[in-house]
Amino acid sequence: MVVLVASLCGACSDEDEISIDGGIAIDALAADVGSDGVVQDAQSEDTCVPGSTVAVDMRDAFAAPAVLFGLDNRPANTTCRALPRPTGLANDPFPQTLLATGCFEPSDLREPVAGLIPYDVNAPLWSDGAVKRRFMMVPDGQRIRVLPDGDFVLPVGSMLFKTFELAGKMLETRFLVRHTDGDWAGYTYVWDQDGKNEAKLLGDETSTRSIGLQTWQFPSRSACLSCHTEAAGRSLGLELGQLNGDHTYPGDRKANQLATLEHIGLFESALSPAQYLVRYAAATASSSSLQVRARSYLHSNCSHCHRPNGLQTEGNLPDIDLRFDVVLAQTNLINRMPVRGEFGVPGVLLVKPGAPLQSMLTVRMKTTVANVRMPAIGSTVVDATGVALINEWIASMQTCR
Repeated sequence: MVVLVASLCGACSDEDEISIDGGIAIDALAADVGSDGVVQDAQSEDTCVPGSTVAVDMRDAFAAPAVLFGLDNRPANTTCRALPRPTGLANDPFPQTLLATGCFEPSDLREPVAGLIPYDVNAPLWSDGAVKRRFMMVPDGQRIRVLPDGDFVLPVGSMLFKTFELAGKMLETRFLVRHTDGDWAGYTYVWDQDGKNEAKLLGDETSTRSIGLQTWQFPSRSACLSCHTEAAGRSLGLELGQLNGDHTYPGDRKANQLATLEHIGLFESALSPAQYLVRYAAATASSSSLQVRARSYLHSNCSHCHRPNGLQTEGNLPDIDLRFDVVLAQTNLINRMPVRGEFGVPGVLLVKPGAPLQSMLTVRMKTTVANVRMPAIGSTVVDATGVALINEWIASMQTCR
């Protein structure tokens, strides 16, 4: 069996560049895959910086799921409809409680009503240890367009939902709504202290709650769009690389998400075989390579801002690009000086190959100091697993010879 081995670095490798579906430009070579699905005879990772190859992990891709599709048919929307923009007036039609939205079961507001489609992502955003569930609502008769770079464009009237649970208690249910003007807006319903009975709409302010020794932040509406940037298409996580993986659907049916969504007719056009090759990996996915896990983590946690035009209103910031498919030589990370000072680390660079302690990328990930910490908003707890992953990735890099 022969598969493609992708280079996420590019400057030192001799492989031929190909384009997947006319969009994602990568360097590729052919490599043999053994009977266990492990790529053999491929160039080792991070042997030079920039410019190294990484095998797209195919073990899961060739493993047969429990069923072909997680859903037999596209579910019809029942009581969940696109929400209007709030007016702020006394007779504001915007639902003030989660129950009033009609999108979650009145008998158990943790559960979605019929018509919402569950999904998950391969490389999740760090959310201070919270357990999250995700759902989407696409208006009946409407479909999703897939861009050449793999991002999904959801039609007007679509809504995305995410629930957050921490220490066994529901904290919040977030809505991301594509309104009739074509733009998106985020809304948060905050659960009561017990996390059992009801959730009420948060106004346009940031709120906090103490959970043991941890402080949880409920985002304001403007804060939602600080991460859900226009440059990233607003609907973060809805893309080929994130949904190309198995999900357990209702009825304990485990199946590939892309295959399921295509089967129920949710895409405007059929996906090509090449579009099924792109798959991100969780930080803890031991079956995936170090480089794929690290680049997936940076894509999920950083690239919504750190991409072209992602930080256009933020002033003097580095022009780094942390999207998964950008070759390392073009991320502008390696051996570059930081633009906002050393933050107490003499000689620090954005990424110093082989030296994570002198790399600003992890210096800012592992601090909780305001105006230094990355991400700048939405998190107050250091992701120890993520820091360890990026440290290992940087430590594995060697200078081109």
